[in-house]
Amino acid sequence: MNYAALKSETHEIVVDEVLPHAPETIWKALTTGKLIGRWLMMTPTGFEAVKGKRFTFQTTPGGAWDGVIHCQVLEATPNERLVYAWKSGHEGNVGYGSPLDTVVYVYAFQG
Repeated sequence: MNYAALKSETHEIVVDEVLPHAPETIWKALTTGKLIGRWLMMTPTGFEAVKGKRFTFQTTPGGAWDGVIHCQVLEATPNERLVYAWKSGHEGNVGYGSPLDTVVYVYAFQG
């Protein structure tokens, strides 16, 4: 399968987790660079939970890919919703470092 065929496919991964913490606590964990780094195993550069803000992650390069993950905050409603997109990889790579275009949605609901 080539990159054009992979690009046209959309896959959804849903993780529904109930955390025993207030939305404010979870928001802090998901919007503080150092804490995001603990969650994703890499600390972002330039991250702020502000719509339109661009930031990056740096990971191990692979093949023709330099290891930079380019991101942008799409939505940020404190203590409720955080949405950001990331793009990474290089079309010349297969497996690690291949193109990835992702949108992450995080919702916090108080029950």
